[in-house]
Amino acid sequence: EKISSATTPVKALPSQLAKDQRIVNNVVIKLVKGSIEKEGTDCDVIVNSIKLQRYQEGTIAAAIYKAGGYAYLQECSSKLQGLNVGEIGCTDGRFIGCKNIYHIPFLSSDQSLTWLGNRFKDCLNQADRTGMLSIAVPTIGTGKIGLNVDEVAKKMFQVALIFAQQGRKNLQKIHFIIYPSDIKSYTAFQQALSGTSMNWYTNQRIVQILANPASNDELDRKSDCQLIFKAQCKATKVPVDIQVFRGMINDVKADAIIDITALCFKHTSTNNHMDFNQYTDAKHTQQTLRYLNLSNQGIYQVCPYGCLAGFSSLLARLLAGGVKSVAIPLLDIEMNKKSIDFLVDSIEFFMIRHRKDSNCINCFNFIIGYQDRSTEIATWIQVKLSNKKLKYSWTVLQPVSALNFGINVYFVANDKSAIANIKKSMLTSNNAWAHYEMADDDFFNSIEPRKWSNLALNIWSEYNTVVVSQGKSTSVSIFGYETDITNTVSYVHKLSKTYLEEKAHKEVQQFAAEAAQWYIVIGSLKEKFESKLNYEIEKNYNIYSKDKTKKIVPIDSNAKVVDFGSMKIKDIAKGVESSISKSSGQ
Repeated sequence: EKISSATTPVKALPSQLAKDQRIVNNVVIKLVKGSIEKEGTDCDVIVNSIKLQRYQEGTIAAAIYKAGGYAYLQECSSKLQGLNVGEIGCTDGRFIGCKNIYHIPFLSSDQSLTWLGNRFKDCLNQADRTGMLSIAVPTIGTGKIGLNVDEVAKKMFQVALIFAQQGRKNLQKIHFIIYPSDIKSYTAFQQALSGTSMNWYTNQRIVQILANPASNDELDRKSDCQLIFKAQCKATKVPVDIQVFRGMINDVKADAIIDITALCFKHTSTNNHMDFNQYTDAKHTQQTLRYLNLSNQGIYQVCPYGCLAGFSSLLARLLAGGVKSVAIPLLDIEMNKKSIDFLVDSIEFFMIRHRKDSNCINCFNFIIGYQDRSTEIATWIQVKLSNKKLKYSWTVLQPVSALNFGINVYFVANDKSAIANIKKSMLTSNNAWAHYEMADDDFFNSIEPRKWSNLALNIWSEYNTVVVSQGKSTSVSIFGYETDITNTVSYVHKLSKTYLEEKAHKEVQQFAAEAAQWYIVIGSLKEKFESKLNYEIEKNYNIYSKDKTKKIVPIDSNAKVVDFGSMKIKDIAKGVESSISKSSGQ
């Protein structure tokens, strides 16, 4: 089909330099005549095709084995022993003159084009992730295996093209190594580098725009965690860092997380904030502290009341667990400058006791969600660490800008009773401590136990409220100040809305699987619509079948328009248009 002249140009299309080379987003994709064990070693990485446990079997593997010798084979036997069919292995390339050799067990796989494309993609991603600048790839599967060389060339180039278009950090060269005598393969790869593949790429971009719903930026937004303060002390055997982040606690890399969202039974049954003071000593921290191994990070869960007083007990437990770095949220409902001074003093006392210990906690990360609150905490820590009365000297590596945070208010009166009345009035007008019950059967029932801790931690970091699950009940209790609870409830409603949308989407997918399937058609390319759009198109088509006047309908929240008269779909914003077709459901 002819593409509309209004089609939006595709960004950063490859430019042709020669028949054997293209550049895509500064990534050179090149055809090289030669053998993988010789010309391939001009690259940092070469790709090898192997059979599991028989690493010299196959044309490519045999050639690399011949070049690397027995020492190479010994390393393969050692490092590739546990390799699975769906994985890629890596050995040192020093035996043949490159940095690494990536081994894909193609000969042990189903030897399909799809499998080969996926492993090639894995090789490109791993090379880029590990800082490799170039990779050499032989023509795999076109010999005795008998894969169609034209299809292999097209698939390999498509994978390379998509990889390059995504804008990678390190990998700059992708070389396809082809034997000089293999004229058929060289011709096929040259054709893959020609305009045919460019048309394929353009068509894929059109499919991506038209066949999928418009993205929801708010729901797709990733949480950012920003370092706003860092200081270091070199007085101990291993330098110690204190850092303050603004963001979500789960976004900070650390060996352990302190989770203070687990109210103990006594505090869960207490609604008055003032009553909490009866269980707020260090002993209470020791009694309620428990370790949860829910992920690659250890979670040390403790009741928040008394957590500040029991901070030294927490550090001792972390040290016993072999923790080197820890993520710490606000440790008290009412964190103030005095609390920060106490924390810093506790950290320094801990450092003094373990100054000669190389296996000690050396990184304390404080994470706060509120912008003003995080700046305030960072400022107090900075002021404290600049105090000459401390035992050790600290170097501020990243200062916080707000040095004079806060306002001092002075009350002057003729007698103490007047000041007492003012204080009383301020207390009564202050944000009150509250307890709120919230029920949302579907949403709360959908949260897996392993994910509940992460949700509660993020809510504490962002909103300074404690959310407690009520056992088998479908409701939760929210503890905190009234305004913070209001913000928390609003956040939970947003999460619930997202959950319901996803649930509806799954129902749509189930319907779409049973209904007729719609396709986007561009020349010989025919791709299915995403299930949500498929449902919208089918629903409106049924209406059009009964009323031919309703042939033009908006879908995807008015982002696209379908014309059933001409069987076309168009993206309004991007001006991209293509044909559509329908096949009956089974």
